[in-house]
Amino acid sequence: ISVLSKRLIKDEGYSVMNTILKREITEIGKRDAQEIVRIFDLKEKTPENVSKALKIAALLLGFKLDVVEGETTVKECPFALMAKQTKEPLLVTICSWYCDGIAKGIVGDTYKWEGIHDIEKDIPICFFKHLKRE
Repeated sequence: ISVLSKRLIKDEGYSVMNTILKREITEIGKRDAQEIVRIFDLKEKTPENVSKALKIAALLLGFKLDVVEGETTVKECPFALMAKQTKEPLLVTICSWYCDGIAKGIVGDTYKWEGIHDIEKDIPICFFKHLKRE
């Protein structure tokens, strides 16, 4: 992903690359949400079901989850580790787009999911907060 984003920035410019990746990654999240809803029978369009779907997606992707102060976090997130190593914060933004796609796939545009990525820690952690759209 890092090589792809750097190549797109070089060839197309940051704005075009950002638009393309955001659209496509969000769509992947929406499609994955539809499958998660179908398989796990999460029919209600609630923030709680989005949270469940995000946890399911994280586990399916092989992420390590932990609970810290009542919040589910992704420990040693591969995106955060790559962002830290390559000094490319766009990588954690890609993860946020995917998660927002999952949210949109379940509750539409009612809520947005904001990613918090602490890549400065020795072992980076990530978590998401949901906010009502204005």
